[in-house]
Amino acid sequence: MLGSSLQKQIICASLVLSLFTWVVMPAHSVNVFLASSGDWASYMVDAAWSSVSGQGAPMDLVNINQTVWRLQVVEVSVQYLRLSVTKNLQNGTVVDDYEGSVWTGSGNLSMWFIRENLGVGDSVYEGQELKVNSTSSQDFAGATRSVVYAWFGQSEQQGTVFHEHAFFWDSETGVLCGDLDSYVYYDSLGNVTARATTRSSIGATSLWTAAAGFDFGSYSWWFLGVAVAVLFMSVFVVFYRRMLKARRLRRKSYVRKK
Repeated sequence: MLGSSLQKQIICASLVLSLFTWVVMPAHSVNVFLASSGDWASYMVDAAWSSVSGQGAPMDLVNINQTVWRLQVVEVSVQYLRLSVTKNLQNGTVVDDYEGSVWTGSGNLSMWFIRENLGVGDSVYEGQELKVNSTSSQDFAGATRSVVYAWFGQSEQQGTVFHEHAFFWDSETGVLCGDLDSYVYYDSLGNVTARATTRSSIGATSLWTAAAGFDFGSYSWWFLGVAVAVLFMSVFVVFYRRMLKARRLRRKSYVRKK
């Protein structure tokens, strides 16, 4: 049987480990949420235009430049999402509705959401050609997030426009973090006549918590190691003291016998 001192040491260390599991470990996943009804995200949208001839920017670019759009999740099921996007344009406010499957891309989701936790080479939507090109960690909406990236380029309007489109999605929730559209316009001889870009970036969202102060989750395994080390050291010290005490008792007994 272990002595009462050792039992107290072990009980205290066990309480420390239990507290660690209950408080510190969940902090490591505090930023992980899946989309649900009522979730939202706001985006800052910018546009740029340059023309060889000095022609002014098209009105659709002027209207979206330096505006804020707000996405609101309306309904969520196993594979289905319905949401609305309020676009506060320069010429007025427009509300567009989107819905469809995050698995197949059916409906008109328009890349607002994809499946969670995709990897390089995975199809963004099942049965479609667009695939994830890379993954990385980037700062969005006040937090460092794991994101997936996909890109495509295509000729449009009978070869007079080349369109490049890049998307960034949050890996854990599937929500669009940002996108960049680039357009190059050509004349009939293949000369560049104009360029345009549109860019959106998520500025705030309910889907994760903005980083603030010390992140205990980032050091959770370090805390666990310290707790385990304290437990073993406590046990070792108690046993070592008991061993020294037993050795002294044996010496005293030997001296008395002599």
